Amino acid sequence: MRDGLPVVAIVGRPNVGKSTLFNRIVKKRIAIVDETPGVTRDRKYYKILWNKKEFYLVDTGGLLPKSEDIFQKSIDTHVEYAIQEAEVILFLVDGETGLVDIDMDVAGMLQRYKDTKQIIVVVNKLDYYEDHTPIYEFYRLGFDEVFPISALHGYGVGDLLDKVVNALDRINILEDKKEEIKTINVAIVGKPNVGKSSLLNKLTREDFAIVSDIPGTTRDPIDTIVKFDDIYYKFIDTAGIRKKKKIQDHIEFYSVVRTERMITRSDVILLVLDASRELSNQDEEVVKRIQDSEKAIVGVVNKWDLVEKSTYTVEIYKEIFYSKFPSLKYVPLVFVSAKTGQRVNKIFKYINEVYNWWKYFIEDQQELQRYFKEEILEKHQHKSVRNKNIYFRKIEQVDVSPPTFHVYVNFPNLVKDEYKRYIANKIRNKYIFTGTPLKFIYKKSKVYTQDVIKVLY
Repeated sequence: MRDGLPVVAIVGRPNVGKSTLFNRIVKKRIAIVDETPGVTRDRKYYKILWNKKEFYLVDTGGLLPKSEDIFQKSIDTHVEYAIQEAEVILFLVDGETGLVDIDMDVAGMLQRYKDTKQIIVVVNKLDYYEDHTPIYEFYRLGFDEVFPISALHGYGVGDLLDKVVNALDRINILEDKKEEIKTINVAIVGKPNVGKSSLLNKLTREDFAIVSDIPGTTRDPIDTIVKFDDIYYKFIDTAGIRKKKKIQDHIEFYSVVRTERMITRSDVILLVLDASRELSNQDEEVVKRIQDSEKAIVGVVNKWDLVEKSTYTVEIYKEIFYSKFPSLKYVPLVFVSAKTGQRVNKIFKYINEVYNWWKYFIEDQQELQRYFKEEILEKHQHKSVRNKNIYFRKIEQVDVSPPTFHVYVNFPNLVKDEYKRYIANKIRNKYIFTGTPLKFIYKKSKVYTQDVIKVLY
């Protein structure tokens, strides 16, 4: 069970079409599909509704039970987690290739779950299936259910889902009418090899993502939900962001695209930095991609255990960070070690804080207007531009996520950038807004004009 819902896991050896089936069922390109074995390394979950039945579908990496490769052992461990969590297992095999020894190895691994879980052998790649197609050899795997499909063309997939739902009913999974759980969606973002997966493992308290010193280990974003102090957090581990010229193959390109989608889907971004290395151009590339995302941000300075410290080490790092990235001066920094667990739990406090500011609405709009007039405009007036005087009429907050303000002025296109920064800074001085960007939309005082300037600070 996961969040009160049953789990259905797709398992099998590499390159039998697990991700293709996963994508076919979710009707979205969630998993990367490629002919290269080993593309899916971590498990991915997606909530499915079929015939009024909800369940989680999980895609897994390819199993090679007898391999001694360190990566493969990690993948197999992930698949084991998924199998243990699942109520129904879709054991995918390749009908085009036929039964092979590795399928028998996987079957041997699954045999120990035969009495406690429903296991369906799914014969894939039968694009031209007829009644006489030889699928009977797959009964040698030792399971009662053998079902033919073509994940690529969709043949048999609907019938397979009917069989899955019937299986869930047979094992008496209760319909849980639990109310929707409110979660904070958190994307873990950073350049490759800064410790994002290690951080995820500490935050979720399980080895959920494969950890390695080799850059590029995490290619697909994966989600997991954690409850901490009665609040639910959905963590999204993302592939490391590189400059586009450094993206060497199409798989990595799709990973970066998905990372950007995950940022869009998040509420809070954890910007992970490597304390043991100087801030680099790669870090700058990551900041460029997130600073206009309109999401709340927490800076997580990882590998703090590797840094030689003095009384002012933290302050020195902050000064360097904010000097290099002045647009992120509103972002709090937390110094942690994912390896030792030092201060990792403090990240939850920071997530809550920036999320609450991201959702914050100033109730007393009259006070905001009074502050705008007396403490901002009167203390420092905008200079005339092109012999035109700049007159501000009012400010009002109109939205949250992020906090969004309309600023009414007679010539919005003539307002200087430094004065826009001045307004943003003064609003922060009064209302704090830790960790969240502020969006200002400069509108002409007369409502019938369409002269609108949008600014994010």
